[in-house]
Amino acid sequence: MNKGIVIFADFDDNDARILFDKVKSMSINSIFIDTKRLSVDYDIFIEMEKLRFWGSNADRYSYFVRAINLVPLNPFSFTDTKKFSEYRNYYSLMFSFLEILHSRGVKVVNPPSTFWCHYFKPYTYFLAKNCGMDVPITFVTPSFREIYRIYKDSKALGKKFVFKPIAGGKTVKVLDDQNIEDFKISTEVYIFQELIYGQNFRVFTLNNEYLCSFSLDYDVQKSIDYRDLDPVQVKVKHIEIDSKIKTVASLLSSKIGLKFAGIDFILNENGCYFLDINPAPMFVGFEHHSGFPIMEKIINYLCS
Repeated sequence: MNKGIVIFADFDDNDARILFDKVKSMSINSIFIDTKRLSVDYDIFIEMEKLRFWGSNADRYSYFVRAINLVPLNPFSFTDTKKFSEYRNYYSLMFSFLEILHSRGVKVVNPPSTFWCHYFKPYTYFLAKNCGMDVPITFVTPSFREIYRIYKDSKALGKKFVFKPIAGGKTVKVLDDQNIEDFKISTEVYIFQELIYGQNFRVFTLNNEYLCSFSLDYDVQKSIDYRDLDPVQVKVKHIEIDSKIKTVASLLSSKIGLKFAGIDFILNENGCYFLDINPAPMFVGFEHHSGFPIMEKIINYLCS
């Protein structure tokens, strides 16, 4: 191992901080870039034939990036025009710096140009189907008339739907008689999917290859989304999965360009269904509960 590792993440990102501590414990040269701080705090230099980082050739490092908000930057989250301009330029610097390195063959996990998949989920369903995956019945619309029509039709057939924002940011909820009316005044666009019961599991890929998989067991009567529960209510177990799922998961992450990805599925007697792909997945909890050395695998890849 002769490469240092630079981690780009928000300082309060727990998984990034724990990975950083793990890197340091292995006596590897490591730097943490807090993406919520402005670029004047960091010595980044770009010339078309040169990239320097803190006075050194930037190629000396590998890069682990968890700051999915590097793109897109929402201007409406800033009431201060000057502050928005500062961060827009700062993020442009970091995005360009990392993408140039990636294009030159330096390991960047993941390049910020892949973070679109966090925000454009309907497109990821299209790509998943093209990779041979089954996807639950899905529709996306801001029209309350269409939402209400499909809800009533599905209810008459004994089917249920769940919903989540099209660009992420909230957990999954079941569509019911109480919350259907909220969509009359909602200004958000949601994804609506047929509710499928079964075994939830997460697949991790690294360098476009299958890395590991974990089952998630919890009481769906308490919440359809395990992220709404106390972690002690979710049982995580390292499992083996069918080789076909390994293949299609690796294919999808490769098609998007993700060097490290978390891909969610649900399995029942009718088949295996793709639910989501994450370009900056949580991984520390899975390692903690299972003992599988995800962090060591990531570090070994970055340093090789």
